[in-house]
Amino acid sequence: MKNRLVAMILVLAVTAGTLAGCGSRTPAQNAQAAEVSADSPAVDSNASALAKELIDRHTTPDDVITEAVIEEVIGLLKQKYTYEEDVKEIKYAADFQTYIGDGKGWFKKLFDEAGIRTARVDDASDQEAVLMDRGDLHFANRMLYPYLTYIASNSRVTAFYETRNPQKEIISIFVRADAPYEKFSDLKGKKIAARTSGCQYAALLELADDQGWTFGEDWEFVNTKELKEALLSGEVDAVSSHPRENINSIVLSGEARIISNAVPDGIYVNNGGSRVVFGPTQFVKDHPNIVRAYSKLYELISAYTLNNKEEAAATVEQVTRVPAANNIYWWENSSQTHYFTELPLDQLKANAQTYADWLLEHDSEFTVALDIASSTAFDEQYFD
Repeated sequence: MKNRLVAMILVLAVTAGTLAGCGSRTPAQNAQAAEVSADSPAVDSNASALAKELIDRHTTPDDVITEAVIEEVIGLLKQKYTYEEDVKEIKYAADFQTYIGDGKGWFKKLFDEAGIRTARVDDASDQEAVLMDRGDLHFANRMLYPYLTYIASNSRVTAFYETRNPQKEIISIFVRADAPYEKFSDLKGKKIAARTSGCQYAALLELADDQGWTFGEDWEFVNTKELKEALLSGEVDAVSSHPRENINSIVLSGEARIISNAVPDGIYVNNGGSRVVFGPTQFVKDHPNIVRAYSKLYELISAYTLNNKEEAAATVEQVTRVPAANNIYWWENSSQTHYFTELPLDQLKANAQTYADWLLEHDSEFTVALDIASSTAFDEQYFD
Protein backbone atom coordinates (compact mmCIF):
# COMPACT_ATOMS: atom_id res chain seq x y z
CA MET A 1 0.00 0.00 0.00
CA LYS A 2 2.80 2.36 0.88
CA ASN A 3 4.52 1.68 -2.46
CA ARG A 4 1.30 2.43 -4.38
CA LEU A 5 0.92 5.77 -2.54
CA VAL A 6 4.47 6.83 -3.42
CA ALA A 7 3.89 5.92 -7.06
CA MET A 8 0.71 8.02 -7.21
CA ILE A 9 2.55 11.03 -5.76
CA LEU A 10 5.28 10.70 -8.40
CA VAL A 11 2.70 10.52 -11.20
CA LEU A 12 0.95 13.64 -9.92
CA ALA A 13 4.26 15.52 -9.72
CA VAL A 14 5.23 14.60 -13.26
CA THR A 15 1.78 15.57 -14.53
CA ALA A 16 1.96 18.97 -12.82
CA GLY A 17 5.39 19.61 -14.32
CA THR A 18 4.13 18.70 -17.77
CA LEU A 19 1.12 21.00 -17.49
CA ALA A 20 3.34 23.85 -16.34
CA GLY A 21 5.60 23.30 -19.33
CA CYS A 22 2.56 23.45 -21.67
CA GLY A 23 1.32 26.78 -20.43
CA SER A 24 -0.19 26.30 -17.01
CA ARG A 25 2.38 28.62 -15.40
CA THR A 26 2.46 29.96 -11.88
CA PRO A 27 2.06 33.75 -11.51
CA ALA A 28 5.83 34.07 -11.06
CA GLN A 29 6.47 32.04 -14.20
CA ASN A 30 4.02 34.16 -16.16
CA ALA A 31 5.74 37.36 -15.05
CA GLN A 32 9.13 35.96 -16.01
CA ALA A 33 7.83 34.92 -19.45
CA ALA A 34 6.35 38.36 -20.02
CA GLU A 35 9.69 39.96 -19.17
CA VAL A 36 11.54 37.73 -21.64
CA SER A 37 8.94 38.48 -24.32
CA ALA A 38 9.35 42.24 -23.77
CA ASP A 39 13.10 41.98 -24.12
CA SER A 40 12.89 39.78 -27.23
CA PRO A 41 10.31 41.30 -29.64
CA ALA A 42 9.01 39.14 -32.43
CA VAL A 43 10.75 39.52 -35.78
CA ASP A 44 8.73 41.67 -38.20
CA SER A 45 8.44 39.36 -41.20
CA ASN A 46 7.67 42.26 -43.57
CA ALA A 47 10.70 44.21 -42.36
CA SER A 48 12.88 41.13 -42.67
CA ALA A 49 11.73 40.44 -46.23
CA LEU A 50 12.26 44.04 -47.34
CA ALA A 51 15.68 44.16 -45.65
CA LYS A 52 16.81 41.12 -47.63
CA GLU A 53 15.78 42.88 -50.86
CA LEU A 54 17.50 46.15 -49.98
CA ILE A 55 20.86 44.48 -49.45
CA ASP A 56 21.05 44.00 -53.22
CA ARG A 57 19.07 46.94 -54.58
CA HIS A 58 18.60 50.65 -53.91
CA THR A 59 15.74 52.15 -51.95
CA THR A 60 12.86 53.69 -53.92
CA PRO A 61 9.98 56.00 -52.88
CA ASP A 62 7.70 52.94 -52.88
CA ASP A 63 9.63 51.30 -50.05
CA VAL A 64 8.42 51.92 -46.50
CA ILE A 65 11.57 52.24 -44.42
CA THR A 66 10.99 51.74 -40.70
CA GLU A 67 13.34 51.38 -37.78
CA ALA A 68 12.76 47.63 -37.93
CA VAL A 69 13.88 47.55 -41.57
CA ILE A 70 17.05 49.48 -40.78
CA GLU A 71 17.87 47.24 -37.81
CA GLU A 72 17.42 44.17 -40.02
CA VAL A 73 19.61 45.63 -42.77
CA ILE A 74 22.37 46.48 -40.30
CA GLY A 75 22.45 42.86 -39.23
CA LEU A 76 22.64 41.68 -42.83
CA LEU A 77 25.37 44.19 -43.69
CA LYS A 78 27.55 42.88 -40.87
CA GLN A 79 27.11 39.38 -42.26
CA LYS A 80 27.82 40.42 -45.84
CA TYR A 81 30.88 42.61 -45.40
CA THR A 82 34.18 41.92 -43.69
CA TYR A 83 35.49 45.40 -42.96
CA GLU A 84 39.04 46.28 -43.88
CA GLU A 85 41.21 45.80 -40.79
CA ASP A 86 43.38 48.91 -41.07
CA VAL A 87 40.52 51.23 -40.07
CA LYS A 88 39.93 51.87 -36.38
CA GLU A 89 37.75 54.98 -36.59
CA ILE A 90 35.30 56.47 -39.09
CA LYS A 91 34.51 60.17 -39.01
CA TYR A 92 31.52 61.59 -40.89
CA ALA A 93 30.31 65.14 -41.40
CA ALA A 94 27.27 66.38 -39.51
CA ASP A 95 24.01 66.36 -41.46
CA PHE A 96 20.51 65.13 -40.78
CA GLN A 97 21.43 61.56 -41.75
CA THR A 98 24.28 61.41 -39.24
CA TYR A 99 22.28 63.20 -36.53
CA ILE A 100 19.61 60.53 -36.86
CA GLY A 101 22.10 57.69 -37.27
CA ASP A 102 23.87 58.73 -34.08
CA GLY A 103 20.63 59.38 -32.23
CA LYS A 104 19.35 55.88 -33.03
CA GLY A 105 22.74 54.26 -32.47
CA TRP A 106 22.80 52.84 -36.00
CA PHE A 107 26.35 53.76 -37.00
CA LYS A 108 27.64 52.33 -33.75
CA LYS A 109 25.71 49.09 -34.33
CA LEU A 110 27.03 48.83 -37.87
CA PHE A 111 30.72 49.16 -37.03
CA ASP A 112 31.29 48.75 -33.29
CA GLU A 113 31.56 44.95 -33.23
CA ALA A 114 34.38 45.17 -35.78
CA GLY A 115 36.34 47.42 -33.43
CA ILE A 116 35.69 50.55 -35.52
CA ARG A 117 34.75 53.67 -33.60
CA THR A 118 32.38 56.17 -35.20
CA ALA A 119 32.36 59.94 -34.68
CA ARG A 120 30.40 62.84 -36.11
CA VAL A 121 32.35 65.96 -37.12
CA ASP A 122 30.37 69.16 -36.61
CA ASP A 123 31.01 72.37 -38.56
CA ALA A 124 32.73 70.56 -41.44
CA SER A 125 30.80 72.40 -44.18
CA ASP A 126 33.14 73.97 -46.78
CA GLN A 127 36.10 72.37 -44.98
CA GLU A 128 35.50 68.78 -46.03
CA ALA A 129 38.40 68.51 -48.49
CA VAL A 130 40.90 69.96 -46.02
CA LEU A 131 39.70 67.68 -43.24
CA MET A 132 39.84 64.64 -45.52
CA ASP A 133 43.33 65.49 -46.70
CA ARG A 134 44.68 65.38 -43.15
CA GLY A 135 42.72 62.26 -42.15
CA ASP A 136 40.15 63.99 -39.96
CA LEU A 137 37.10 63.14 -42.07
CA HIS A 138 36.11 60.06 -44.08
CA PHE A 139 32.58 60.77 -45.34
CA ALA A 140 30.58 63.86 -46.25
CA ASN A 141 27.76 64.81 -48.57
CA ARG A 142 27.29 68.02 -50.53
CA MET A 143 25.37 69.19 -53.56
CA LEU A 144 27.15 69.08 -56.88
CA TYR A 145 28.22 72.76 -56.97
CA PRO A 146 30.49 72.71 -53.88
CA TYR A 147 31.70 69.24 -54.79
CA LEU A 148 32.79 70.46 -58.23
CA THR A 149 34.70 73.31 -56.59
CA TYR A 150 36.71 70.67 -54.71
CA ILE A 151 37.44 68.85 -57.96
CA ALA A 152 38.43 72.17 -59.54
CA SER A 153 40.92 72.79 -56.71
CA ASN A 154 42.50 69.34 -57.27
CA SER A 155 41.33 68.08 -53.90
CA ARG A 156 41.84 64.35 -53.49
CA VAL A 157 38.17 63.47 -53.01
CA THR A 158 35.96 60.95 -54.80
CA ALA A 159 32.19 60.37 -54.88
CA PHE A 160 30.78 56.90 -54.35
CA TYR A 161 27.09 57.83 -54.21
CA GLU A 162 24.85 60.30 -56.03
CA THR A 163 21.19 61.07 -55.50
CA ARG A 164 18.40 61.60 -57.97
CA ASN A 165 17.94 65.02 -59.49
CA PRO A 166 15.75 67.28 -57.35
CA GLN A 167 12.31 68.75 -57.85
CA LYS A 168 12.29 72.46 -58.73
CA GLU A 169 11.16 73.36 -55.19
CA ILE A 170 14.65 72.67 -53.89
CA ILE A 171 15.41 76.31 -54.76
CA SER A 172 12.97 79.03 -53.70
CA ILE A 173 12.67 82.75 -54.32
CA PHE A 174 11.45 84.39 -51.11
CA VAL A 175 9.75 87.78 -50.81
CA ARG A 176 8.21 89.49 -47.80
CA ALA A 177 4.59 88.59 -47.17
CA ASP A 178 3.40 92.14 -47.91
CA ALA A 179 5.51 92.57 -51.09
CA PRO A 180 3.65 93.24 -54.37
CA TYR A 181 5.51 90.54 -56.30
CA GLU A 182 3.70 87.41 -57.51
CA LYS A 183 6.18 85.83 -59.93
CA PHE A 184 9.88 86.01 -60.70
CA SER A 185 9.42 88.34 -63.69
CA ASP A 186 7.98 90.95 -61.28
CA LEU A 187 11.47 91.31 -59.79
CA LYS A 188 12.96 92.98 -62.85
CA GLY A 189 14.93 96.02 -61.73
CA LYS A 190 14.90 94.84 -58.10
CA LYS A 191 17.54 93.75 -55.59
CA ILE A 192 17.87 90.00 -55.19
CA ALA A 193 20.21 88.41 -52.66
CA ALA A 194 21.95 85.04 -52.53
CA ARG A 195 25.22 83.63 -51.33
CA THR A 196 27.75 83.30 -54.14
CA SER A 197 29.62 80.08 -54.85
CA GLY A 198 26.57 77.98 -54.17
CA CYS A 199 23.51 76.32 -55.61
CA GLN A 200 21.15 79.17 -54.75
CA TYR A 201 23.35 81.59 -56.70
CA ALA A 202 23.65 79.35 -59.75
CA ALA A 203 19.91 78.68 -59.79
CA LEU A 204 19.23 82.43 -59.50
CA LEU A 205 21.52 83.13 -62.47
CA GLU A 206 19.60 80.56 -64.49
CA LEU A 207 16.26 82.13 -63.56
CA ALA A 208 17.50 85.57 -64.64
CA ASP A 209 18.98 84.14 -67.83
CA ASP A 210 15.67 82.43 -68.57
CA GLN A 211 14.03 85.86 -68.43
CA GLY A 212 16.65 87.31 -70.76
CA TRP A 213 17.89 89.69 -68.09
CA THR A 214 21.35 91.23 -68.12
CA PHE A 215 23.27 90.96 -64.87
CA GLY A 216 23.71 94.39 -63.26
CA GLU A 217 21.28 96.08 -65.62
CA ASP A 218 17.94 94.32 -65.35
CA TRP A 219 18.45 93.31 -61.75
CA GLU A 220 20.85 94.04 -58.90
CA PHE A 221 22.61 91.26 -57.07
CA VAL A 222 23.46 91.39 -53.36
CA ASN A 223 25.92 88.83 -51.98
CA THR A 224 25.21 87.96 -48.36
CA LYS A 225 24.96 85.02 -45.99
CA GLU A 226 22.36 86.85 -43.89
CA LEU A 227 19.51 86.23 -46.30
CA LYS A 228 16.66 86.22 -43.82
CA GLU A 229 17.77 89.43 -42.16
CA ALA A 230 18.38 91.19 -45.47
CA LEU A 231 14.90 90.34 -46.69
CA LEU A 232 12.95 91.20 -43.56
CA SER A 233 14.84 94.48 -43.04
CA GLY A 234 13.97 95.64 -46.56
CA GLU A 235 17.61 95.71 -47.68
CA VAL A 236 16.64 93.54 -50.64
CA ASP A 237 13.41 92.75 -52.44
CA ALA A 238 13.90 88.99 -52.70
CA VAL A 239 16.32 86.21 -51.85
CA SER A 240 17.24 82.96 -53.55
CA SER A 241 17.87 80.03 -51.24
CA HIS A 242 17.24 76.41 -50.48
CA PRO A 243 14.11 76.42 -48.29
CA ARG A 244 16.17 74.98 -45.47
CA GLU A 245 15.68 75.23 -41.75
CA ASN A 246 17.84 78.37 -41.56
CA ILE A 247 15.32 80.43 -43.56
CA ASN A 248 12.02 78.57 -43.92
CA SER A 249 10.90 79.77 -40.50
CA ILE A 250 9.83 83.07 -42.06
CA VAL A 251 7.52 81.20 -44.43
CA LEU A 252 6.10 79.05 -41.66
CA SER A 253 5.56 82.18 -39.53
CA GLY A 254 3.84 84.05 -42.37
CA GLU A 255 6.49 86.78 -42.59
CA ALA A 256 7.51 85.76 -46.10
CA ARG A 257 6.22 83.73 -49.03
CA ILE A 258 7.66 81.94 -52.04
CA ILE A 259 6.91 83.22 -55.53
CA SER A 260 9.17 81.07 -57.70
CA ASN A 261 11.44 78.03 -57.81
CA ALA A 262 14.30 76.78 -59.96
CA VAL A 263 13.71 76.74 -63.73
CA PRO A 264 11.59 73.64 -64.46
CA ASP A 265 13.56 71.17 -66.55
CA GLY A 266 16.53 73.54 -66.41
CA ILE A 267 20.26 73.04 -66.00
CA TYR A 268 20.09 73.10 -62.21
CA VAL A 269 17.19 70.66 -61.85
CA ASN A 270 18.55 68.24 -64.46
CA ASN A 271 22.27 68.50 -63.83
CA GLY A 272 23.32 70.53 -60.82
CA GLY A 273 20.92 69.88 -57.96
CA SER A 274 21.82 66.32 -57.08
CA ARG A 275 23.79 65.46 -53.96
CA VAL A 276 26.95 63.35 -53.78
CA VAL A 277 28.45 61.43 -50.88
CA PHE A 278 32.24 61.38 -51.06
CA GLY A 279 35.42 60.63 -49.21
CA PRO A 280 39.22 60.77 -49.58
CA THR A 281 40.13 59.23 -52.93
CA GLN A 282 42.52 56.59 -51.60
CA PHE A 283 40.24 55.65 -48.71
CA VAL A 284 37.26 55.19 -51.03
CA LYS A 285 39.34 53.08 -53.39
CA ASP A 286 40.93 50.85 -50.74
CA HIS A 287 37.95 50.27 -48.39
CA PRO A 288 35.00 49.12 -50.51
CA ASN A 289 33.37 47.06 -47.75
CA ILE A 290 33.31 49.92 -45.27
CA VAL A 291 32.17 52.37 -47.95
CA ARG A 292 29.37 50.12 -49.19
CA ALA A 293 28.09 49.46 -45.68
CA TYR A 294 28.17 53.16 -44.81
CA SER A 295 26.46 54.24 -48.04
CA LYS A 296 23.67 51.68 -47.58
CA LEU A 297 22.91 52.95 -44.09
CA TYR A 298 23.07 56.56 -45.34
CA GLU A 299 20.61 55.65 -48.10
CA LEU A 300 18.18 54.00 -45.68
CA ILE A 301 18.24 56.89 -43.21
CA SER A 302 17.53 59.34 -46.03
CA ALA A 303 14.40 57.41 -46.99
CA TYR A 304 13.46 56.84 -43.35
CA THR A 305 13.07 60.60 -42.82
CA LEU A 306 10.26 60.75 -45.38
CA ASN A 307 8.43 57.73 -43.96
CA ASN A 308 8.82 58.85 -40.34
CA LYS A 309 8.99 62.64 -40.54
CA GLU A 310 7.93 63.53 -37.02
CA GLU A 311 10.11 60.94 -35.29
CA ALA A 312 13.12 61.71 -37.50
CA ALA A 313 12.74 65.47 -37.08
CA ALA A 314 12.39 65.09 -33.31
CA THR A 315 15.67 63.17 -33.23
CA VAL A 316 17.42 65.94 -35.16
CA GLU A 317 15.84 68.61 -32.96
CA GLN A 318 17.38 67.02 -29.86
CA VAL A 319 20.83 67.76 -31.30
CA THR A 320 20.38 70.94 -33.31
CA ARG A 321 17.50 72.58 -31.42
CA VAL A 322 15.95 73.33 -34.82
CA PRO A 323 12.15 72.90 -34.54
CA ALA A 324 10.94 69.68 -36.14
CA ALA A 325 8.57 71.54 -38.48
CA ASN A 326 11.48 73.37 -40.12
CA ASN A 327 13.33 70.17 -40.93
CA ILE A 328 10.19 68.50 -42.25
CA TYR A 329 9.53 71.47 -44.54
CA TRP A 330 13.02 71.15 -46.01
CA TRP A 331 12.81 67.38 -46.43
CA GLU A 332 9.51 67.65 -48.28
CA ASN A 333 10.98 70.18 -50.71
CA SER A 334 14.11 68.12 -51.35
CA SER A 335 12.55 64.66 -51.24
CA GLN A 336 13.88 63.47 -54.60
CA THR A 337 17.44 63.81 -53.33
CA HIS A 338 16.70 61.31 -50.56
CA TYR A 339 17.08 58.46 -53.05
CA PHE A 340 19.97 57.00 -55.02
CA THR A 341 20.10 58.01 -58.67
CA GLU A 342 18.54 55.86 -61.38
CA LEU A 343 21.04 57.13 -63.97
CA PRO A 344 24.08 55.14 -65.15
CA LEU A 345 27.56 56.40 -64.33
CA ASP A 346 28.25 57.60 -67.89
CA GLN A 347 25.20 59.85 -67.67
CA LEU A 348 26.19 61.13 -64.22
CA LYS A 349 29.61 62.09 -65.55
CA ALA A 350 28.04 63.77 -68.57
CA ASN A 351 25.63 65.71 -66.34
CA ALA A 352 28.46 66.86 -64.09
CA GLN A 353 30.45 67.95 -67.14
CA THR A 354 27.48 69.85 -68.57
CA TYR A 355 26.91 71.64 -65.29
CA ALA A 356 30.60 72.48 -64.85
CA ASP A 357 30.71 73.92 -68.37
CA TRP A 358 27.57 75.97 -67.73
CA LEU A 359 29.00 77.34 -64.49
CA LEU A 360 32.22 78.31 -66.23
CA GLU A 361 30.23 80.33 -68.76
CA HIS A 362 27.66 81.92 -66.44
CA ASP A 363 29.11 82.06 -62.92
CA SER A 364 32.03 84.45 -62.43
CA GLU A 365 32.87 82.63 -59.17
CA PHE A 366 33.52 79.36 -61.02
CA THR A 367 36.74 79.86 -62.97
CA VAL A 368 38.30 76.44 -63.69
CA ALA A 369 37.48 74.27 -66.70
CA LEU A 370 36.97 70.66 -65.66
CA ASP A 371 37.46 67.36 -67.42
CA ILE A 372 35.25 65.08 -65.35
CA ALA A 373 36.16 61.94 -67.29
CA SER A 374 39.84 62.20 -66.37
CA SER A 375 39.30 63.42 -62.81
CA THR A 376 38.83 61.54 -59.54
CA ALA A 377 35.24 62.79 -59.29
CA PHE A 378 33.63 59.32 -59.31
CA ASP A 379 34.79 55.86 -58.28
CA GLU A 380 33.28 53.46 -60.81
CA GLN A 381 33.14 50.43 -58.51
CA TYR A 382 30.22 51.93 -56.59
CA PHE A 383 27.96 52.74 -59.53
CA ASP A 384 26.81 49.38 -60.81
